[in-house]
Amino acid sequence: MSGFSAYTSLVRDSSRTEYQTRIHRVLGHIEDHIAEDLPLEQLARVACLSPFHFHRVFRAMMNEGLNAFVQRRRLEHAARELDGRRHTTILEVANRYGYENAAAFSRAFRRQFGVSATEWRRSEGNARRVRLLGEKERTRSKDRKIGTDLGEPVWEKLTHRGTTMPPAAESARPRIERLPRVDAVAMHYVGAYGSSDITKLWMRLMAHADAMGVVHAETECVGILHDDPAITEPERCRYDACVIVARPISDALVSSVVLPGGDYLVFPFVGAPVDVDPAWDAVYRALVDSGYQPANGPNLEWYPPQPILDPAKGVFRCKMCVPVVSL
Repeated sequence: MSGFSAYTSLVRDSSRTEYQTRIHRVLGHIEDHIAEDLPLEQLARVACLSPFHFHRVFRAMMNEGLNAFVQRRRLEHAARELDGRRHTTILEVANRYGYENAAAFSRAFRRQFGVSATEWRRSEGNARRVRLLGEKERTRSKDRKIGTDLGEPVWEKLTHRGTTMPPAAESARPRIERLPRVDAVAMHYVGAYGSSDITKLWMRLMAHADAMGVVHAETECVGILHDDPAITEPERCRYDACVIVARPISDALVSSVVLPGGDYLVFPFVGAPVDVDPAWDAVYRALVDSGYQPANGPNLEWYPPQPILDPAKGVFRCKMCVPVVSL
């Protein structure tokens, strides 16, 4: 690659990362205020763009219009509540997400999911979950390894060399834990969970973070799962790969993000990618008996220092974290 070509590639990547950072701020604002009015002008200010340009940039980055995105996320939140909070009425859920009457909510819900809210709660929500998670597992089965695209020095920093293995996932006990607020650098992905593209995302992030000098033996990482793969269609699922840093960092190729912390149900995990979905099922079985309910916020996969146990077999460790509040 010529010097000019390398320069133009860097400018292009830097520009795209800047837009990703702005849209990422907007997505976070939407999730934090999902049940409130979200006028275009307000979201444009969050993105530091004019309203005229903002909704066009949003569509270009998300491949979905702003209004369609907001309505979809409200309905996905509602669908999750219909599953998880069966003591609430459908009208209560509808009101919580901005629908003044059950009829308007029912029409929108049927357009989104192809069934009524009553049918969803009775059986169709579970049928969709089985279908989407089956698609996710078929995607994951195509690439069960962690990946080998990093240089040996980086693998050395990420690989656990101790003589004892952490406890197996089957014997791990979930607990409520308050996670700290931390700064991180991130790269973003939209698409199917379980895809090898997420592996490639991590490889790119770790290589760049190592070049920045922020990867060492005590480095912690976090994967942020913004969507429920049992509800959101695979091509619209969002994932952030994050490396925790000591202080905010400005860089052309990564976004600077803040993980707000808070109370989480934490489940220690050890296994290969194929073991992840059954482990998440165990997390939610534990949640039912915990005295807590899911809070508004994404699930996390929190990777401790040296999370890789066996690169050849794809074995790693992490904490699977669900944000919670008391029942």
